[in-house]
Amino acid sequence: MHRLASLLIFLLTLCSGSLLAEESEKAPAQKHLALLLPLHSPVFGRAAEAFRQGYTTAATFQPNLPVVSYPSGDQTEDILKAYRLAVKSGAALVVGPLTRDAVAALFKEALPVPTLALHTPEHQHALPPNLYAFSLNLESEARQIARLAFTEGRRSALVVNASTPLAKRVQEAFSNEWLKLGGTIVERLNFTPNQSGYPKLRAAVANIEADMLFLAADAEKARAVRPYLDSSIPTYATSQVYGDHGQAGRNLDLNQIHFVEMPWLIQPDHPAVATYPRPATPLSVEQERFYALGIDAYRISLLLLAPTSDAWPLDGVTGQIDLDGRQFTRELTAAQFRQGEAVATHGAH
Repeated sequence: MHRLASLLIFLLTLCSGSLLAEESEKAPAQKHLALLLPLHSPVFGRAAEAFRQGYTTAATFQPNLPVVSYPSGDQTEDILKAYRLAVKSGAALVVGPLTRDAVAALFKEALPVPTLALHTPEHQHALPPNLYAFSLNLESEARQIARLAFTEGRRSALVVNASTPLAKRVQEAFSNEWLKLGGTIVERLNFTPNQSGYPKLRAAVANIEADMLFLAADAEKARAVRPYLDSSIPTYATSQVYGDHGQAGRNLDLNQIHFVEMPWLIQPDHPAVATYPRPATPLSVEQERFYALGIDAYRISLLLLAPTSDAWPLDGVTGQIDLDGRQFTRELTAAQFRQGEAVATHGAH
């Protein structure tokens, strides 16, 4: 009798568990906005966390669906698993991934919901259905600088770039756009950050006549090389050249350089910028850019879920945002270093 009772209890429990599982599977997943971010990555984790903070901050000002994070590391397969889990769990829209390789991997995935990737693929392939791209794209900034300089009457360019893969891509983007506009490139020079090479660079620049110089280098390398360049030549760069805020003394060597930057960092009186609070914990300039990207990504998310005919362009904290096919473009604010400070010179071009 005891065994029979035990068996009966076991069967009832098993049946009850099966029924609960069936009910769980039948229960509708809660619709939400999914953040697919490499929060566990040693390389990208801080940028991902800054983005998450910006996105959730914007969500508190314009509430909509709940925001749910799906953290991952660097491995593409883990990121794809997180994507599938987000969709299965009821994501109405997925924001991410953040890295170029992971975005490229999405080209082979079925994308049942709108997906806002935070990077662009290495080669400019057409984006598959339901995939949109919105990113901090330096190549796009380089093309904007080319248009800005050409509009200001420059026609012959000397291009100087650091010997890094990113700097080379930036100078190539500038050069291609510059030539397309009808400008000429007098010379392309590259440098490595070492004292022995700088005098040779100075001598080479002294023998070149151009009405502008495009410098493709991050802030640290730009500060090191600028004293060896001809400061009388109008010099242009991307936002890559701006790496410190509130530290004017570090940027004195960059004085007079023209560049472009997002309103979030140089236009505190911009209407959108003034709407949102700064991060609770101070961030680096690079992390601030991702925080601002998160704010605009949330605003874009809502417009993707409920499109309107007059949505674009969007006056964003990262720039004037427009939609070209399924690629979001950003026109940044023209700026210049003056007494070591980054100062907005006029509106977006």
